[in-house]
Formats: sequence, C-alpha cells, structure tokens
Amino acid sequence: MYRFNGPSDKSSSDLYGTDEDVNYNEPDPKEAKHVVFVIIGKGRTPEEEELQAKATNQIKKAFKIQDPDNSSKVIFMPINWTLGLNLSQETMESIKPSCSLDMQRMRRNFEDALFDVVFYVAPIFFAEIQLSLTEELSKAWKTLSDKGFQGKVSLMANGLASVMVYDTITGNDPPKAVNPVYIPRSYDSGEVNELFQELGEARGSVGDVKGRISSFCAKNLDFSIANIFLLGSPIGMFMAMRGIRAGELKLPYNTKVFNIYDQSDIFAYRLDPLISQEPTEAITLRQNTDFFESYPQGFDNRRDFVIDAPSFKFIGPTKPHIAYWKSEALSQFLHTVLRN
Repeated sequence: MYRFNGPSDKSSSDLYGTDEDVNYNEPDPKEAKHVVFVIIGKGRTPEEEELQAKATNQIKKAFKIQDPDNSSKVIFMPINWTLGLNLSQETMESIKPSCSLDMQRMRRNFEDALFDVVFYVAPIFFAEIQLSLTEELSKAWKTLSDKGFQGKVSLMANGLASVMVYDTITGNDPPKAVNPVYIPRSYDSGEVNELFQELGEARGSVGDVKGRISSFCAKNLDFSIANIFLLGSPIGMFMAMRGIRAGELKLPYNTKVFNIYDQSDIFAYRLDPLISQEPTEAITLRQNTDFFESYPQGFDNRRDFVIDAPSFKFIGPTKPHIAYWKSEALSQFLHTVLRN
C-alpha cells in the first residue's frame, strides 16, 4: 500500500503486533492435524508482507494462551499475496492539501481503507489479485503436503481479504447481480439511451471475464477447506452492492463459515440476512465460555458471531478492525472449533 513520509501513526503496522518470536510450539507437518492460512486485506506492495507475519504471530500468541502445548497440533501460516502495485509518491504528495498532523493521520487511515478496495474493484487488478492469491495458497499447500501434511485446512481472512477469499473459492462472478442495484432511467435522448445500453453490454462482458477468472481460481485450489473464519468482513456490503438479496447468497459447499465481527468495527457487516430470509441473531462470543456446551446442537446455519463488547475498546475508526488478532474470545472460539 502507498505510504507517505509523514508523522508516525500506530493505527496500522504497529497494531498488528511485532515480529518477535512468540515461542509457539509449531508441530511437524506430518503430525499436524490442522493448518490455518492467515490472509489480511493489505498486500499490494512487498513492504506489507511484514503485516501478514505480524498478524499471524498475534494469532499464535493468543492461541497459545488457550493451548500452551499446542495439543491441537495446529499450524498457522501467513499467505503473502503481494503484487508490487506502486503509486507515484511524488504525484500523491502533490495532490494532498496542507493539513495538521492529526488530519494527516486521519487521511492515512482513509487511504489504508480505500486504496485496496479501489484496486480490487478495477477489473485488471481484480484478476491479478485473484490469481496471486490462488498461486500463493497453492504454494503453501504444496510446501506442507510435500512434508507429509495430511490434516485439515482452514482460512482466516481479515477485511477485504475475506471478499478476495470468497470470490476465489466460490468461483463467484462479482459484477453480475441477481437483482441489479442500479437501473438507469430512460432519457429523452435516444443517443444517451443507446450509450447506457452499450455500457450495460460492456459491463456484462467484463463480468463474464471476471467470472471465468474466479472459476479458474476455484478449480485450481488443490485442497478442500474445512472452515473459513472471516474477521471484520465487508462481504455483506459487497454482496448487497452486487444485487444479492435476502436468501440469495451462496456459501462454499461443505465448508463451515464463521463471520466474526466487533460491533465497533465500521468495516464489518452481517451475512445471515443475505443467506436466510429469516435470519437469526448473531451468537455472542464471550471469554471463558464453552461454545459447544452452550450450543450442543452445533451452530447449524448460524454464520454471524459478534465479539462481546468489553473485549475491545473503541480507540479510533479503524483500530477495532485490526484488533481481532489479540482477542482472547476469538482465540478461545478458534481453539474450540479446530479441536472438534
């Protein structure tokens, strides 16, 4: 992601944690029962690979509290989908208005949240990101399988990465909506109406290509996925903008999906209302709770899980979005799911 040479801001990189060794008891791949591929929604430049490692370290650190000896035999592995997409720093600096240090920090948060989305919705970068993510997942799987790994695979995706994962593994066709969000009105000018018709046809052509790319990626993953943990996911918003309505959202077959969010996370949206026309309330994740004892019948079709409010403090508009890695309630829930 683009960075400016401005004041230090701990709202992004530092809050992901550190690169320090957390002394996690990583099992040998031959003995491991589960691997969790960790993917964050930032990765357009090689410099951001460290964020993937930091986030994975934080998950290991939190998981270790629940399972000090790692008797669950879980491997956590970061997936670096970097593309090396570079913006001109000189150009970006030239178009920024002069402002206070606090405003510069706010602008940086805005850029962090906006730029990745802008790149992802652009057709050419959508293709690059999908193919890069698929390639990196396949490489990680091959590395483990070559070492004798025969366990289960789960994906943990934060923010925009959750949309990337959804589109990749479902072979989803993003631009095509079941019910179009926008239907252009009729204009008096026949020429204008013809132009709108051409735009619609062009959009359909682009959608066909993007759909084929997603299908290609889905077919080229060499492993099945047991669980998907979505953290602070905007999938609900993306799908609604694509025209998906209540009861129309399709999830990956034979894969459990857990949409986990904090109420203070402004980037997180629910999924259940798009999956069922009669959605249930989100399950609250609290520390020191035996989730399967509370729900002995299992979670059935429950997809939304909200972290208990006291887990996080509201410390800024974007900070709750990257605080999941340190949540004890999340690590306890993760441990519960992976050991069963």
